[in-house]
Amino acid sequence: MAYYYALDLSIVTAERGCTFCDDAELLCDALVDVNYSTEDLQVFITDMRSIVKRAHEEALQVSERFRSVRRGLYQVSSFNFFMFA
Repeated sequence: MAYYYALDLSIVTAERGCTFCDDAELLCDALVDVNYSTEDLQVFITDMRSIVKRAHEEALQVSERFRSVRRGLYQVSSFNFFMFA
């Protein structure tokens, strides 16, 4: 079950990363468009920063969850090795 939760969170995190990339593309377009004010750009960049901060925190959680799963698998395999060796 732990692997499922780690995988599920990694999918959500990847989706946030894709959203950030889409936003970065929109930002590049907005920077050359004279119809966007400096204030609009600042708000957009602030929103992007909050998205990337949350994605970074989730990426750290994903890494820790997969590390925990790996440790658990190692413990189980080590236990079985010594039990049946």
